Amino acid sequence: MLEIRRLLEASGPYFTLLEGDAAALEPVLAALGARPEATVRVFAGQQLGTPAALWKAFAGPLEFPDYFGMNWDAVDECLADLEWLPTRRVVLVFRDAGALLQKAPADLETLSDILLTTAEAWAEAGDPETPMSFHILLQDLGPGLDRWERACRAGAIPFLRVPGTA
Repeated sequence: MLEIRRLLEASGPYFTLLEGDAAALEPVLAALGARPEATVRVFAGQQLGTPAALWKAFAGPLEFPDYFGMNWDAVDECLADLEWLPTRRVVLVFRDAGALLQKAPADLETLSDILLTTAEAWAEAGDPETPMSFHILLQDLGPGLDRWERACRAGAIPFLRVPGTA
């Protein structure tokens, strides 16, 4: 079972693989939405098959600045900051995560590395006065998450895989 408070802590694992259909994600989103200290952004994996689609999708909900360069280096730079968001506890949620970067599978490693580096940097930058956390929640059915599990294992990225309880 997924513990919501864990998604707001500065410690890892920062990647959580939620196994189940979209309905399994609804109680998690409701619980996160009830936490005023959390900034939650939800992305539809089905619409993010290419890096360009992902970069464009990140720019709006994550409020990237106008100078955002629509490339991996710019994503890395903007995620490292995010000072413009309302809180310093951020959860990125990807529905149907198995479809994410499906048309550019080699870029999955790049994205994973950037997200992990961001999460680790945020955890180190926080202090008791200003706690910071950055977590990635990936929802899909088993086969869709298998792709992410393989990517995490290949990149030595710690992750937690939990069953959905819809």
